[in-house]
Amino acid sequence: MRTGAEHAEKADTRFELLAAFSIYLVLSLVFFGRGVTGHFSDYYIGRDTDPSFYFWYLAWWPYAIRSHLNPFFTDLVWAPVGINLAWTPCVPLLGLVASPLEMTLGPIATYNLIALATPPLAALCAFWLCRRLTGRFVPALFAGFVFGFSPFVMGQLLSHLNQALIFPIPILACLAMMWLDENLATGRFVALFTLTLVVEFFLSLEQFALTAIVAAVAIAAALFCTSGEARRKVLAMLFPIGVSYALAGVVASPYLYCYFQPGHPTHPLWSPTDFAADFMNLAVPTPANLLGTNRFARAISNRFTGTLYDQGACLGLPLIVIAVAWGRRHWSEPLARTLVLTLVAVCALAAGPVLHVAGVTVLPMPWLVFQRLPLVSGAMPARLMMFAFLVAAVIAALWLADPAVTPWAKLIGATATLVMMLPNPSASYWASPTRTPAFFRDGSSRRMLSQSDIVLPLPFGAKGMCMLWQAESGMNYRMASGLTGLSLIEIRRWPVVDTFYGSWDLPEPATQLKAFIANLGITAIVLDDSYPDAPRLKDLLSLLDIAPTEVSGVSLYRIPAGAFSSYRSLSALEMETRADRVRFETILRASAKYIAQGGSVQKLSLTSLIAAGLLPKGWSFETSRNAYRDVWAGPWKKDLVGIGLVGTPSALKPLMSRYLPEADLAYSPYPHPIKGPRPGFFARLIEPVFSDSLSGEAFRFVILAFTPAVLQAKARRLDVVYDSPARTGESAGAALSPAASPREVSR
Repeated sequence: MRTGAEHAEKADTRFELLAAFSIYLVLSLVFFGRGVTGHFSDYYIGRDTDPSFYFWYLAWWPYAIRSHLNPFFTDLVWAPVGINLAWTPCVPLLGLVASPLEMTLGPIATYNLIALATPPLAALCAFWLCRRLTGRFVPALFAGFVFGFSPFVMGQLLSHLNQALIFPIPILACLAMMWLDENLATGRFVALFTLTLVVEFFLSLEQFALTAIVAAVAIAAALFCTSGEARRKVLAMLFPIGVSYALAGVVASPYLYCYFQPGHPTHPLWSPTDFAADFMNLAVPTPANLLGTNRFARAISNRFTGTLYDQGACLGLPLIVIAVAWGRRHWSEPLARTLVLTLVAVCALAAGPVLHVAGVTVLPMPWLVFQRLPLVSGAMPARLMMFAFLVAAVIAALWLADPAVTPWAKLIGATATLVMMLPNPSASYWASPTRTPAFFRDGSSRRMLSQSDIVLPLPFGAKGMCMLWQAESGMNYRMASGLTGLSLIEIRRWPVVDTFYGSWDLPEPATQLKAFIANLGITAIVLDDSYPDAPRLKDLLSLLDIAPTEVSGVSLYRIPAGAFSSYRSLSALEMETRADRVRFETILRASAKYIAQGGSVQKLSLTSLIAAGLLPKGWSFETSRNAYRDVWAGPWKKDLVGIGLVGTPSALKPLMSRYLPEADLAYSPYPHPIKGPRPGFFARLIEPVFSDSLSGEAFRFVILAFTPAVLQAKARRLDVVYDSPARTGESAGAALSPAASPREVSR
């Protein structure tokens, strides 16, 4: 039976939790919510198009339940093949919990509410942990801000909502602390720890896997730094934690059963080298932070690998100094040594397979070992920084609660840390318009499309908001596209998809487009007329000889039944093989002519070839840093000329057989050499094969490098093929040339 003092203490704790959450919520509204004020259903918190698949998932879960569908398998996206949603960040728990909101407010408003609550929720859980650890309100409040409003959370909030939902991590740490302090019975600990693991699993499988790694690191550090009774307690905790993981696995078994169905990803979907924390990022912020908007910081952060959203490793010099100062003062204490060693180890793992300093590769790192583990192999090491911020937040709370630290030092250190972590002050930085065409909002899509339709939405995939369009249409049609974090080889390998993604180098465009439509059974094409590339796409679609219907901001192309049935015999593999050959040989010929005209090998690039007029008319490539390009050309090693191409092994096999023998160096997939000097042991470990494809083959970026003399000889032989009648009597230009007329001969 609780005493009056215990009741009063519990009431005080509840009041402090409420006060802390209120403060964090106000900060979230001020920092991130100003841009959506008054536009809660047509603006969203975030940037670019990745948030659209969370809109879709929020709509999908209630739709699947209402329609009695299997929630893990659907052909609404990537039709007609369909996709196993267990292979994607489908946030089942979030979708189910938010169902009432989504059915009332719609997917965009629901997403915005969750996004605004995400930093305060993470901060509150870290506050609870540090409040129990220090017994002080202000240090815990500060620590909650450091964790919940960290650059990591800010970056993920812009694009990957599930990765920003990191509130289970401090809860797990707090439960472990309570058990070690004997404030929590073993049975209750197992129940609560299991529940928290299950919540984490159904929010983010990647976060769940990374938590296991960091927990192992932290426990190893604790065992190393403790002795006697304290070490025995840590060892004793392994059993209830193991039981909790086993129980969580049982609860998650239906999901895991779906995940490990045939065709599940066997390669990392993203390069762990590219999505790793740069060493300079520990101190230099990105434009997501106020101090990262200046020219000096931008000059450095622009060299970081990966995207802005995963460049959230900036602990900042003030927080690093606080951690070092507190660690030195308390180094004789096991807790201090454990926290500092864990922080260092996590930062080292977050650096990925190799250490990058301002984008420059320096040396191998420990992630080389972990990247081979099941489930973890697909994780992005930069996301380990969520754990680093929690450890740093705990250290900051202990430092602020330390009576040996002077008030002035606390004021200066805390203020400097807060300033370092302030977000970009621009309201428009954190909010973006959906720009959904009226076609999907005014009922036109429901009248003119049905679930018997397979729609090709343009812009395609990640170039647009096709997932949101379908969600706002009530899931009333299927689409041969999607934005699910990865794609299907059956659709992705068609060369016309490269054009949709921004590489305008499509050979035989009419044949490619018609074969794509015929084989996928596409019955309608919907083009957003406001899309910047809409005029070029309309030129491409004009090859279909189908007049579009202009309605509610879109151009709707209805494909007549059986219109292109003669093209069904052209498989995706055949069309990819043909396109790969033409693209590669066109770049090779252009590079040879560039050098023959006096161009410098060191200045060779796709841009220089286009400027010299050596590539076919209409060929162009997006130039932004993260733009997709399916070909590459440039200097390689000493005076070699490198030509690169993206493709699947089976489609590239004939090309490699033809050109590999005379290449000086070859990489497949880059940076793995298949011809030339073999790299050292560590270099071979650095980069596993990765792919953005779910099933079948992995896409590869291959490079063949030639001497200028060999390049010239190859080009002369190709000139005979491309510029003369083919041996079959058919025009070589009609069969192969990317420079053929838009109305080129169809097969």
